[in-house]
Amino acid sequence: MNITATEPLTPTDPFIDWTVDTDRISRAAAEAFRTGVPDPWTLIEAECVLDLINAELVALAARQERGEPAQTAQRRLKAMRTEVTLAIKTLRSIEKSVDETSRQTRDGQAERHADWPERADTDLRTSLAGASSLQPRI
Repeated sequence: MNITATEPLTPTDPFIDWTVDTDRISRAAAEAFRTGVPDPWTLIEAECVLDLINAELVALAARQERGEPAQTAQRRLKAMRTEVTLAIKTLRSIEKSVDETSRQTRDGQAERHADWPERADTDLRTSLAGASSLQPRI
């Protein structure tokens, strides 16, 4: 849920001067979870947004120390941070599961083919070497 949309801003409680659609990030993470397909661009965006939120929280803490009102903005940012952090964890878990699945698939293929000769044509060359006495038919 995007808290910024539910609480109106008041002139006495300044908020951040940039906007971000955390609902869209959450929807993209939910879609990636539903389909099992990683979404690296949304993950990158969410990590950047999280960095911005953390920076704003630091700035608001400094404002609050100076006596400026910042509680409402801090609550909103903390709610946004929670939402974005959850999306990041979801997106990372999908990437991890896909990486593990592809690694297991590669390992399984390697085990199945471990008894194959390193070069597939090795046995063919050996059998053809003895066939040099064969004459082509014209």
